[in-house]
Amino acid sequence: MNDDRQLQKFVQAELGWEPSVTAAHIGVAAKDGVVTLTGHVGSYAEKHAAEAAASRVKGVKAVAEEIEVRLPYETKRTDEEIAASAIDRLAWDVFVPKDAVKVRVEKGWITLTGQVDWNFQKDAANQDLRRLFGVLGVSDQITIKPRVDVVDVTHDIEHALHRTWQFDRDKISVSATGGRVRLTGTVYSPHDKQVAAWTAWAAPGVTNVDNAIASPERAPQRRLAGLLGSEPRYADRSARNVIGRACPSAVPVNGNPKSRSPAMHGDSQLQKSVLAELSWEPSVTAAHIGATANEGVVSLSGHVGSFGEKHAIEVATRRVKGVKAVVEGIGVRLAFGHERDDDEIAKAALDRLAWHALAARPISCCTRPGRPRFARRLNTPEDVGWQVVGWQVVPARGSVLSP
Repeated sequence: MNDDRQLQKFVQAELGWEPSVTAAHIGVAAKDGVVTLTGHVGSYAEKHAAEAAASRVKGVKAVAEEIEVRLPYETKRTDEEIAASAIDRLAWDVFVPKDAVKVRVEKGWITLTGQVDWNFQKDAANQDLRRLFGVLGVSDQITIKPRVDVVDVTHDIEHALHRTWQFDRDKISVSATGGRVRLTGTVYSPHDKQVAAWTAWAAPGVTNVDNAIASPERAPQRRLAGLLGSEPRYADRSARNVIGRACPSAVPVNGNPKSRSPAMHGDSQLQKSVLAELSWEPSVTAAHIGATANEGVVSLSGHVGSFGEKHAIEVATRRVKGVKAVVEGIGVRLAFGHERDDDEIAKAALDRLAWHALAARPISCCTRPGRPRFARRLNTPEDVGWQVVGWQVVPARGSVLSP
């Protein structure tokens, strides 16, 4: 166990490493594993990023967050403007059910209410709004609809955890009573702990997850992972779930780099594991997807109703044990009522980015049928957009460095 002084230094170093946080404006105090953050930031998105960075440091038991959001003059918005942007953003998100989430804004503070069927829908609404300009905080009061036919999902969750790269068998214990799930055990990193919670939330009927898993080791952090990992940088992440978007400008398809996997599954078993994982993922309609496996290379085919669902399928497939690479041949067939013309898509994408507290500016967008492409002038090499050409990763066309 680190002493308080060492823990304070670790948290300060992690805040300095996090590119979306201005660490010089944040004070850190530590006592018996409880970290207190003070100071000020320029957006609620930065405040959330600071709390997340502190929480993932080894030795942190709890975070007391006392950071003040001081909005720069150019990012201030009225409550009416915030409410209108929030409603528009939710309406364009394919993962948020229509009219399921209600928005109230008071003095820059957003309160979300309503009911949804799945936790990923609740998370999507929260993530959509916490990065808006002018927002001082988000109170998420969305509830998950209870199910009267909930059974003991312990066995199903354990099977889902063991399918993925992150978890070794017998390292995690699952208990469930009705819709309440409790996770205990140990994992390799704080990220793996979060993945375990997401996996549990995917079980039908789950209304609460108590994540008591310990993460004794801290996985190494690299800035390059933010550029080339499973989650694209901020600008692309903002546009991914826009209704009407059929294809990305570029999609990395990577094999999973983790090396602690067991022996390679046979192709037949790997195919079954991938299909089971797709069926477990609540944001995916698995009946529309076909999967084949050949020496660890999984080929996906079929069709989905949105690019957000297509991306979720790729992520779900990559996390299955034994998957070396993914060949993605999924088509996007937009559901009736979700079609948008290119001008509407471009306008919605630019509106999202214009309200995004973390996206670099200025950003321009051009589209060809359902395919937004972004260009921007940037200040640092870390902000360059990237795309995959063949097997090479290169700066995206139109991404240039400011002199």
